[in-house]
Amino acid sequence: MKRILYIALALCALTSCSDFLKEYSQDMIVAKHPSDLDEVLLGSCYLPSEPIGSGPAGTRMGGFFNILDDDVNTGGDRLDSLGHGSNEVSKAWTQCMAGNYGYFAWQQDVGINYDGSISNDDAATWDALYAHINVANTLLDEITLLPHDTQKDRSDWLRVQGETHFLRAQFYFWLINLYAAPYRPANAAQSPGVPLKLEPGIEFKFTRASVEDVYRQINADLCAADSFLTLSPQNEAHFLHRASAEAVNLLWSRVLLHQQRWAEAAQKAKKVMDSEHFYLAPLTQFAPNAPFLTEENPEVIFSQGSNSLATPSAFTARNGDYCISRDLYQTYDSLDVRRTCFFALYDESSGIANDSVQLAYKYQRGSSLRSHISDYGCLRLSEAYLNRAEALACQGEAPAEALALLNELRSQRIQGYQPQNYTGAELIRQIREERRRELCLEGHRWFDLRRYAVSGVEPWSRPIVHSFGVCGDYVGVMYRRTVVLPPASLNYTFALPKSVVNFFTEDPLETNPRDNIKPLETDNPDDEKQ
Repeated sequence: MKRILYIALALCALTSCSDFLKEYSQDMIVAKHPSDLDEVLLGSCYLPSEPIGSGPAGTRMGGFFNILDDDVNTGGDRLDSLGHGSNEVSKAWTQCMAGNYGYFAWQQDVGINYDGSISNDDAATWDALYAHINVANTLLDEITLLPHDTQKDRSDWLRVQGETHFLRAQFYFWLINLYAAPYRPANAAQSPGVPLKLEPGIEFKFTRASVEDVYRQINADLCAADSFLTLSPQNEAHFLHRASAEAVNLLWSRVLLHQQRWAEAAQKAKKVMDSEHFYLAPLTQFAPNAPFLTEENPEVIFSQGSNSLATPSAFTARNGDYCISRDLYQTYDSLDVRRTCFFALYDESSGIANDSVQLAYKYQRGSSLRSHISDYGCLRLSEAYLNRAEALACQGEAPAEALALLNELRSQRIQGYQPQNYTGAELIRQIREERRRELCLEGHRWFDLRRYAVSGVEPWSRPIVHSFGVCGDYVGVMYRRTVVLPPASLNYTFALPKSVVNFFTEDPLETNPRDNIKPLETDNPDDEKQ
């Protein structure tokens, strides 16, 4: 009988692809009670919930999720007659765009810098997720061997399994939506997904499971998580950074939306909305300049993972840094409190305003007190409203309820809001637009764009334009370039990390093809900002 549990990163630190096949044992404990495994669950399976001081970065888990889509761009004023911009910059080129260029510009090699002279590691997110999946696998294997006769041990035994199944589901959901084509019911069984590793221990042969098989496992894990966490007593103190039945059902409704299983998605979202523990935060009553997504927000159900946007130096909209796209900013009603709470026009009162939009108070941002709400791993009640509304509208049932949910959410966000009346395709479009406004910069938009493009109901796609100024080290913009991601581009799916593909030299894993997208010269960058 196995009783040895390897701790934390000593278990399966995936710093290279070869580490994907290895186990390391630096410290060990003998697990005697489920509570012993609970400590490992907290320290090694959950992603750390912490702010990051340096802004978005492709070299850490989830650090690039919010720089891929049409909600972001880069700041910068007009160029002069010689093609030069202002010397007023917030970051050196090497601090912002250089390291993230391959992600922001959707390059074949996402680790590449602008001139192709450097190719950075592209496996940080893949490695981190599989590391935590391996911890989950070991926990689920070990816990079946532990006695759980007392009331406390049984409670812990149920809860640890529920949380672990939830975490593994969320990790695989991120993997399949980064490294596989979006879910299409007609060909999901034939479309290559990602490797499914469900057992602890060393394996020397990996193949890519189908997209269908990966989603089947995600649903199985969520089903198990729901069962265990419903049976286990729920401790309200655990809700924010510990998975709950509400977190399970909210993630489940999102997964089912991606599979276009509308009726089931609506049902799971309703279970979340029926919870007595959470309610929509009336943003219309928020104090000016107060952060919205805090640990005290009553609609935040769960959060894990870091926050790259909690630093004041992220998304400043200055030359050399990211900004909010005008296309997103202009979708907000003038009385929408989110417009002034989430965002601000850069240097609006000064003579050097460039009309770029910066991030303001969506997250708690400060030099000493920063948000522990993740910018990609947060689950909150408003998504349940939007998931149910979209699912009802897409299946053509209960459109009146879908409309009512949309109007209810807007009434909590827009001063003096008057309910609107939409039907059919327009109702679906309005719900999707509201989703964009409500959940921006929370790791949703890129995945949503992928699923909209293949939806069997009102499919939709658009080209995305990113404009950026090439800066020297605090010497201003030297020139600007524009890059366009066309609809249906292969670059909506990432190639498998190079280290993963290259490790299997005798029988390499097949990677995903990518388009070669080249930047274009930009004469008037303001015309290209979305």
